[in-house]
Amino acid sequence: MMKNLHNIEPSAFKHGVYVGYALGTVWTITGSNSSYGKWLAIPRQCDEATKHHRLYAFTLEQMSSKLDELTN
Repeated sequence: MMKNLHNIEPSAFKHGVYVGYALGTVWTITGSNSSYGKWLAIPRQCDEATKHHRLYAFTLEQMSSKLDELTN
């Protein structure tokens, strides 16, 4: 069971995919095989503030913190 994270929730449409919220946009969080982390977050709507953002994290808790850092 997933911890209750204030800015990440499971996708209602795809199993194993999560939805994150930061910088006024929605982020799709999927599994990753990268050495940078197990999870990859990509903004759904790219604008000047988010167009180059790709966030990697080893846990969803770390991803939640990284999304918070973007907002602050």
